[in-house]
Amino acid sequence: MGKITKISPELKILLEKQHYCFSGEHSAVKICTWTKKSLIDEGICYKEKFYGIRCHLCCQISPSVGFCTSQCIHCWREMNYTVGIEMNDAVDEPKEIIKKSIECQKKLLNGYPGNTKTNMEKFEEAQEPMHFAISLTGEPTIYPRLGELISELHKLGKTTFLVTNGQFPKVIENLKELPTQLYISLSSTNKKDFEKFNKSCFKDGWQRLNKSLEIMSRLNTRTTIRITAMKKINMKDEKGFTELI
Repeated sequence: MGKITKISPELKILLEKQHYCFSGEHSAVKICTWTKKSLIDEGICYKEKFYGIRCHLCCQISPSVGFCTSQCIHCWREMNYTVGIEMNDAVDEPKEIIKKSIECQKKLLNGYPGNTKTNMEKFEEAQEPMHFAISLTGEPTIYPRLGELISELHKLGKTTFLVTNGQFPKVIENLKELPTQLYISLSSTNKKDFEKFNKSCFKDGWQRLNKSLEIMSRLNTRTTIRITAMKKINMKDEKGFTELI
């Protein structure tokens, strides 16, 4: 077995203070705002409105905390604690990520019965999440067993949404199993803006993104372009976005 992939103790402590629960050495869970709102009947997100994904049954995870290729200007990730853009040989096991993620979800939700606003029927159902959003923080396509993770979730009858920055087109193309829905994040319509807004560590980052978009167009699964709109920064060039899409 090779060197174990880990994040720094400092980053782990920082994220735990932000209510992350670690499901591995580099994997974590955090309760989505919309899951919280749904549990007290104060709203649902677009996934439930458009795709039938019930918010209170959603588990938001990352198998790549601290790992990313980019330093996007709009990102909330702790850039100073970036681990790298590739993992060592020994990484978190997909089955363990799933098992511990469900345990984390239960732990993070355990205070809700004390809230008189909580819909207890939803709370009981939420003990067994049925949808996994593979996003949260970090770039999931850096995790080398991503296809296995998706496959194991599907075997358990779970649905999966995968969100990527498109910097690893070969990973997307060669996934062992495709997610229920694949997202590629987009905030630029040209190379100059991409380098300004997304700050990829790859010199050919713009080309990589475009290759991922091309691959996405022929995948046999649901696909979505997620445009990050920033007021007075990139809310322009509508034609450029439509041409990319």
